[in-house]
Amino acid sequence: MSPRAAARQPTFVFAGIGTKGDLFPLLGLGRELVRRGHAAHLLGNQGYESLAAEHGMGFTAVTVAQTDNTVSPRDNLNHHVFPSYAPTFEYFREQVNRRQPLVVVNL
Repeated sequence: MSPRAAARQPTFVFAGIGTKGDLFPLLGLGRELVRRGHAAHLLGNQGYESLAAEHGMGFTAVTVAQTDNTVSPRDNLNHHVFPSYAPTFEYFREQVNRRQPLVVVNL
């Protein structure tokens, strides 16, 4: 594929801030897309960068690691979900500024 054609290809962005059980389907999709020659990137919890790399995907941490998913919904929102909004927005803002075409899959 020529560099010009590659520049027009979208990056597949998978956004999931849950536990590994939430991420495994996204990683499986990403791995298959990478195998087919596409770029794939994961937005997720801190600590999952090596897992994304094992699947051939780029990675951006957008929230802290979720070590206990049995906390109250309020705690999960306040300490995990809401803090992910600003870094997620920043990632997409940068991609838009680069005029990078994206396909987004969000859990």
